Amino acid sequence: MKIEVCINRLEDVQRIQSLAVDRIELCIELTCGGLTPSLAMVEQALAMSTIPIHVLVRPRSGDFMYSKVMISGMKKTIEQLHDLGVAGIVTGALTKDENLPIAVLKSFRSIVSNGALYFHRAFDELNAPEIALKQLIDLGYDGVLTSGQKSTALEGIHSLKRWKDYAKKELTILPGSGINASNCLAFKSKGFEWIHLSAKKEMESSCDSLFSAKQYQLDQAALSQVIKLVKA
Repeated sequence: MKIEVCINRLEDVQRIQSLAVDRIELCIELTCGGLTPSLAMVEQALAMSTIPIHVLVRPRSGDFMYSKVMISGMKKTIEQLHDLGVAGIVTGALTKDENLPIAVLKSFRSIVSNGALYFHRAFDELNAPEIALKQLIDLGYDGVLTSGQKSTALEGIHSLKRWKDYAKKELTILPGSGINASNCLAFKSKGFEWIHLSAKKEMESSCDSLFSAKQYQLDQAALSQVIKLVKA
């Protein structure tokens, strides 16, 4: 089984290099589920990592219904990241009625001509996930990060298994949300090829600040436990 780890700090990109991790999803602001990192951060991560990196393209927190201006900005960001040589892009968008904006997603695919393109957890808010899965396969997307439309991937494991069996080799179903050492083997036993986790812990603040907010870093011990279990 392969492991993708969501990382939001360059320090953790460095720390993870010695671990048996198969891919990094790079982002910032895990407190809101992740946002797009700066191009400078991506460049630095690429320079220090031998592990393939997928980059999250999500321009703001909240829902996944974006204006035309935001979509234009996302396309530009995807183009810039593609030019930097990242291994893949993780992105997504929804229409107001919580379906897939086919033309928008097709334009994203046309930009990512020689790299992986994954649809992110906006999938968990879709009205008709089975229909959307077929649409994403037809659009040429390579994978979907999803919790099975539940709060955690373990709760959604039956839907995840059904979607995996439907997609077969045409698209990767990447279970994510709440995966840890206590439940990771459930996904291995169901035949999933990949799991996604953040293995994060809250950082202690070094000072009082008017702008203090929760920040997270990699919990290397927790990640090592998962690696030991699924790589056995």
